[in-house]
Amino acid sequence: MKDYSDLRILVVEDDPDHAQLLTHRLRREFAADLTHFATATAALAVLEQFSFDLILLDYSLPDLNGLELLRRCRAAHPEVPVLMITGQGDERIAVQAMKLGASDYLVKANDYSAAVPHAIRRTLERSALQRRLGETESRYQRLVQNALMGIFQAAPEGRFLMANEALVKMLGYNSEEELLSVDIRQDLFLNPEEFDELGRKVAEREDGCDAVYTLRKKDGTPIVVKKSARAVRDAEGRLSHLEGFMQDITQQQRAESESRRLANFPKLSPHFILELNEWGGVRYFNPATAEFLQSCGKTTEEVYAILPPDLADLCRDMLAAAATAPVLHREVHVEGRIIFYEFHAIADERIIHAHGLDVTEQRELEQQLQQAQQLESIGRLAGGIAHDFNNLLMGIIGYASLIKDELGAQDRHYNDICEIENAAQRASEITRQLLLYSRRAAGQPVEVNLNDVIAVALDALSHGLPPGVRLRQKLGDDLPAVLLDPMQFHQVLSNLIDNACEAMSQEGEIVLQTYFSERQESDVLTQTPEKSGRFVVVALRDSGVGIAADKLQLIFEPFYSTKHVGKGSGLGLATAYGIVRTHGGVIHVKSEPGKGTEFRLYFPAV
Repeated sequence: MKDYSDLRILVVEDDPDHAQLLTHRLRREFAADLTHFATATAALAVLEQFSFDLILLDYSLPDLNGLELLRRCRAAHPEVPVLMITGQGDERIAVQAMKLGASDYLVKANDYSAAVPHAIRRTLERSALQRRLGETESRYQRLVQNALMGIFQAAPEGRFLMANEALVKMLGYNSEEELLSVDIRQDLFLNPEEFDELGRKVAEREDGCDAVYTLRKKDGTPIVVKKSARAVRDAEGRLSHLEGFMQDITQQQRAESESRRLANFPKLSPHFILELNEWGGVRYFNPATAEFLQSCGKTTEEVYAILPPDLADLCRDMLAAAATAPVLHREVHVEGRIIFYEFHAIADERIIHAHGLDVTEQRELEQQLQQAQQLESIGRLAGGIAHDFNNLLMGIIGYASLIKDELGAQDRHYNDICEIENAAQRASEITRQLLLYSRRAAGQPVEVNLNDVIAVALDALSHGLPPGVRLRQKLGDDLPAVLLDPMQFHQVLSNLIDNACEAMSQEGEIVLQTYFSERQESDVLTQTPEKSGRFVVVALRDSGVGIAADKLQLIFEPFYSTKHVGKGSGLGLATAYGIVRTHGGVIHVKSEPGKGTEFRLYFPAV
């Protein structure tokens, strides 16, 4: 049973007998602190100075209507319950009193004072309950308004009924009132149909639903939110409104997307990516590393075979000097491949990140480029020397011819002059080939059919073939014309056939073929990439000893020769290469020791 001994009760009763009866009954029941006034004026005066737990108010007072006093008491102290007593059993007065905030209403009937304590207890209990409910509601309101997550109630047709401060700020509005005027479907949802879908889902599921939507803020900025909503229904089961939470996950989604992108980077990268601990142990390597291991015939457990042999010392030293030397470069040679590594020390986490790249092809291309540049330099030098030397030879040949005409055939020096003239002619031929190699020899390109040019050239060349060499032709039909100098092409064909005969030791078969192609292979020296187009191809294949892979590029260098001393100038293939390049073509060579060699010459079709 509750203890009401500390109650402070104000009794406003103008009838002395009733006032005495009430005070006597209340003191006996509650032992309360009672204050009695016979007028409304006095009661209102004391209410301005003191507070009470309950006001017991008579309807009929000499100076003020009881209802008016009730209104003023409720206005001044809305938290204090008021129990009204009247001698008139008027239902109208009772209704008015309850509307003005009276907690209960009693009629002065026989022994009514006995009912007053029960009414006070009910009123105090009801007041305490309402106070607790009010405190709970106040805490709820503070919780809702101070929540970091957006909280809302919305009508099914798409209007907010309530929105907390977090939601107002999240959507970029200035006040709750402004947000309540917004059409959720049209103004907030980028795709209005998603709002309709949300309504259907919430209506169908009693436990609510969660979904992610992209909304539009007041300024038009898109915002990604996670919305949790459920349906609230009335007593008849009809949908009353939606309520739920809304969380801004825009930054979270960006972070997750970035995290996924970074997580996928090692998996998708064609480079080797490894994570090493401070002792050089491999903690992780990406699929590209595994594929390289497989291509080398190694298992994943043999990953250390493609890393520097001093890996443990390397990691330990890097972490020790991470502040001054956080990056280290190394090259590792594995199964004929070259791997370039870049090691990054992350001192705080005591790990090393290794990024590797197979640079074998790059190094080969660099070597080929260097060789091509070297040959270009040699060509320019040789061309300059040959041009000047050829001018000198013209003088020697001219004067030798004049002297020969002066002496006559019977002169004892005539044969000597002829030898001088022949030697100068041979020297002139060498300079001419040098000029062709360096592309400084003037040509006269014309539109021709290569089959016709080859037929003319072979008429002259076939008579000089060794007896043991067979020449077979497979010339294509309807070849497009090309632009070239027939005499220079004659030189190319002659040099290639001479080279083939030498490779076969004067015995074997040469196959000469022409055809049209829409693809051009890479050049043997410059390694220009394959390309599409219209090309006429001249292919010459021999059955000779073949050429080793490491010698393929050397055969086009000036003065390089595998023939015996005195058997050649070493300019035949260099001259052929220079002529083909002068005509905008490329030479592709395919050869294997013991299986012969094939030269494929690509000329652009007109």
